[in-house]
Amino acid sequence: MSPRSPGPSSPAPSPSSGSGGGDGAPL
Repeated sequence: MSPRSPGPSSPAPSPSSGSGGGDGAPL
């Protein structure tokens, strides 16, 4: 439950999952 993660239900803000976002959506 980190306030730095903008994701609604993202386990971890991984830059590899998307355009360096970490929202959990591989855009």
